[in-house]
Amino acid sequence: MISIISLTAPLKASVEPHSLVMLTGGIATLTCVVSGHPVDSIVWMKNFRSVIFDGRIHFRSRNVLHIRAVTRADQGMYQCFVYSHGNNVQAAAQLIVGDVPPELHNGFAETTLDAGASLSLQCIVSGHPLPEVTWLIDKLPLPEGRHFHTGKIENENGKLIAFLNISRIHTRDGGFYECVASNGIGLVSHVAKVNVYGPPYVRPMKNVTVVEGERLILQCPVAGYPIKHIVWERGSLQLPINHRQQVFQNGSLIIREVKRDSDQGQYRCNAISEDGASDHQDVTVKVTIISPEIKPRRLRSTKSQFAVTLIKQIISTRGPAYDAALYFFYHLRPTPTSVLPPTCTTEDNPFDFPNRVREGSAVVITCGVNEGDPPFDIKLLKMTILCHLNPELLYKFTSVSFCLLCPVTPHWIVEPTNTSVILGQSIVIDCAAEGSLPHVTWKKASADAPKDFVPLYNSQHYAIFDNGSLSVRDVVKQNEGFYLCQISNNVGPDLTKLISVTVYAPPTVHVQHQVHTVVLDETLEIRCEG
Repeated sequence: MISIISLTAPLKASVEPHSLVMLTGGIATLTCVVSGHPVDSIVWMKNFRSVIFDGRIHFRSRNVLHIRAVTRADQGMYQCFVYSHGNNVQAAAQLIVGDVPPELHNGFAETTLDAGASLSLQCIVSGHPLPEVTWLIDKLPLPEGRHFHTGKIENENGKLIAFLNISRIHTRDGGFYECVASNGIGLVSHVAKVNVYGPPYVRPMKNVTVVEGERLILQCPVAGYPIKHIVWERGSLQLPINHRQQVFQNGSLIIREVKRDSDQGQYRCNAISEDGASDHQDVTVKVTIISPEIKPRRLRSTKSQFAVTLIKQIISTRGPAYDAALYFFYHLRPTPTSVLPPTCTTEDNPFDFPNRVREGSAVVITCGVNEGDPPFDIKLLKMTILCHLNPELLYKFTSVSFCLLCPVTPHWIVEPTNTSVILGQSIVIDCAAEGSLPHVTWKKASADAPKDFVPLYNSQHYAIFDNGSLSVRDVVKQNEGFYLCQISNNVGPDLTKLISVTVYAPPTVHVQHQVHTVVLDETLEIRCEG
């Protein structure tokens, strides 16, 4: 008689290494270490899903998983499941693909050179995978031309040397040059100015779209050297003209809290050299408004219910500074086949107008009919005078009314202008607008530049009249500077106008008592300081 003895031992499993950090392109090997007996099968999974085996991912043995040319898609948690006679144990290990974002090791400095000279710029970067380098000028791709040549070399340390060579450089090739290195993990860039002697040249700019309420940054791409002034204009006005605009010496224009009504349009950048030569380009700014969420109004559910929606475009008004009152009568006339006269939902606001309407906007008017037999002859009337209806006709029609107020945005009547005054005298600066209850605020820049404005109040030197005019009395030198007139009424964008006040001082002589002693026939020089 032959006896068969089966030996079993508890299963235990672990994956080595427990955590593995790899770079893309490397080789990863995970080993499922098993103890115990018997072992029926070993199953590998990734993130609790079956591992897909191909020529790149395969078994060396049933407990050894081998991955060649690791990619970021291979990153995750790997599990090995060990089965024995209905029992199983599992173990896991994490594979981390630790790619390295780009790092800049060396860049190029600002340089100035003559037209016709040659120039070489280089950036030294590293990262894994090795970054791709793109060259820009004033945030734009390099212009097409045979005198531009780009290239790259990988050195023995694994760093990438990217270079830009410019042969026989032109004046219009000047500007802010930038090398941008990216590898899908991150991005790094370096920028510096290249000045080329010559007359001003403003590079063409692409039109810009910005969302209302956001900040707009316009960069004027100027070449030529030296440049004395970079000026931004809109229409015939030099910017800034309000407190939301700021112009910098490097040619940047920043507009904060962009408003469609006041900021959309065409802008011009004008570059002027030391000798008076100039060049300019225009850019169009489009301001978009994010569409609001439309929530449909639920009408009363009745036996015979009808809703009529009308759209009325609010027309622009330029009359006295009063709200434009529009009165709507909704007449619901029963036709001869109707039995019961209709009645309209006559709550506090039967027409469901929006809370605020401004000129130029669209109004959706909805009136629900909850009683009466169809069909109805529905008419909308707009009246400026409420008429008394004949009581004898009430059985023939029903009408309800509501007053729609259309506040008017501010519009200039008198714009303030730059002015000057002699020290000690007084001036009055007018600033007036029409619209719905416009409120005038005067501010003064706290520095020599048109920024950091503080409100003005009635004081020793300042008086603000009810009509918006600003009076500056007994002018002192400290009253010189930039002033801002701001008109608002919480309807549409504010009106703002930036002006400068120059204070001239008459000539004065500083007299100081002095005694001079001089020898006869010698020369005496006496200085008079004014």
